[in-house]
Formats: sequence, C-alpha cells, structure tokens
Amino acid sequence: MGEQEVAWLKLFDGTAGLDALRGKIPLEYFDKFIGHISRLNLLEGPAVKQKRSLLKIKLLNVNPTKVIDRMGRFPVYYRHFLEWLSLPLFILNVMAITLLVPQAGRIRETLEFNFWTVIFYLLALMVTGVVHEGSHALVARSFKVQVPKVGMMLFLLQPSFYADVSAINMLSDRGQRVKVLLAGVLGNNLLMFIAVLLTFLPLNPIGLQFVLLLVAVNFMLMFVNLVPFVEFDGYFIFQELLGEPRFSRNALINQLGQQPKRIEYTLYFYVSQLFQFVMVSSVLVLLRRGVLLLWDSSWVDIIFLVLIIASYPTLLLLRIRSAR
Repeated sequence: MGEQEVAWLKLFDGTAGLDALRGKIPLEYFDKFIGHISRLNLLEGPAVKQKRSLLKIKLLNVNPTKVIDRMGRFPVYYRHFLEWLSLPLFILNVMAITLLVPQAGRIRETLEFNFWTVIFYLLALMVTGVVHEGSHALVARSFKVQVPKVGMMLFLLQPSFYADVSAINMLSDRGQRVKVLLAGVLGNNLLMFIAVLLTFLPLNPIGLQFVLLLVAVNFMLMFVNLVPFVEFDGYFIFQELLGEPRFSRNALINQLGQQPKRIEYTLYFYVSQLFQFVMVSSVLVLLRRGVLLLWDSSWVDIIFLVLIIASYPTLLLLRIRSAR
C-alpha cells in the first residue's frame, strides 16, 4: 500500500459517511478504492453496493485462501519459475508450433463440428482457465495479496474464469502489480509447453485432437488476454503502464461528452468497440453452428443475424450504463 492509499484509509475513522468522503478522495479513484477496502473487510456498516454488468455475469465463486495458504512457499517458487523460464518456454513453443502446423491442418480438414467437438472445446477451455486464474491467484499470494474470490463467469457471452486480484492496487510497487497481471498469460504459456510436449507422444487420433485443441485454446487465450481493447489482463497492464486508472471509461466519456476529443481516447474507443463486436460475433457464429445440430431451420440463420446486428448497439449501451 502506498502513502497516498494509507492517507485515504485514515479518513475512514467513522466520523464521516461515504458521501462526505467523496470530496476528499479523487472521484476517478473513489469507487475503486471503496471496492478494494470492502473486499478486504475493512469497512463497517451498510455494505457497499457493487455495480453489476451484463457484460460480466458471474456464475460461481469460491474463496481459495485456505487452499493456497496450505501450499506454504509454493506460490513464491511458482512466481520465480514464471519469471525465469517463461521467455525460453515461449521461444520453444513458437518453434514447436511451426512444426505442428501441417499436422494440425490435416486434422482440421477431417474435423467435424459435432457434440464431442463442443465437449473437447469446453474441457480444454476449463483446463486453460483454471491454470490461467490459478496463476494470478498464486502470484498475488506470493506478494501477500488477499484473493477473496475465484470462479466462473460469462464475459461477452464467452465462458470464462476469474480471480479477484483487485487488492494488488494496494501494492506500492508497480512491477509487482504487473507481475500479478501477467501471471495468467505466463501460466498459459507453461501449459501450452506441456501440451506441445504431449503431441510428440504416440497418441491415438482422439487424444492428439484434444491436445492440439488445448494448444490452440492456450495460444488464442494468450493473444486475447494481451490485447488492451477489452477488459482482460492486457487492458489492466495497459492502465498500469499509462498510470491512468479507468482509461476505458475516460475514453468513453471523452467521446460522448462535450469536451474536446483527444486522439488517444478516440482511437482506443473505436478500436475497442470493433474488437468487442468481433468477439461477440464470433461466439454467436459458434453458437449458431451448435444450435443447427439441434434445430436445422432457416429461422436459426435469421435469429442469429439479428443478434449479430443488434450486438454492436447493445455493447455500446452496456458500456455507457457501466460508466455511470
């Protein structure tokens, strides 16, 4: 926790309510700071209401603290492992993937979209998500940061996992905060390396198909998480490097308000809208193929076409709502 955060925390001595404190803490930090100290159980009195977003629908959450604390110093060792070996593993992954492309291409030509394909995809997504969020939680705990929740959610209609590492904002060292945010991608890099090694074993076609799918899902997740145009890890790393909290919200307000438009906000706003639209459209196209397995009708195409067209204004409205 930095000196500024300590000074703000001292204001919460019970002599003033939240409305009075709004004038003493910058508004761009107020809600986020309240959320952090609330999760750390440092507030007394009526619970602070958390804004709910239809872009992030949380389905399940558990507290991993007891499990992680029983691991002793493993989180510290794991963090050092990621710090020292992630770059060599990434280079080996890239080299191996170039060798696997022809093999993956042959499997893709014979791959049919059916029930088992969906099961394989969901299983690969689950393994990848657990490793990703588990890495966030382990590295956060290695810096003595509380991780009160991990769980599952739908983010932009996609099944995802999450770990609440928001308390890293109490760390005064920006490098430590960035290491926690990068841990998920580095964990996926490690899992992809293990999956790549498995492809060189004598596997049957079904086993090889699953392992290659695991490699592909990890690679895709690493890329998506590093892109700063959607609120995944890359966005929060982007915020840390800029030193501007809530950059996405600031860009939205700048574009929709009356103030002079800033070129960096304009560029970010439109590229992020396009990127999120492409993500949602991709999920809808995948869902359409799944629905066609159950209901082969021209109405399916019409319904999903309407959903894709409506997704852009819907995304914009939800972003405006969440920024209020």
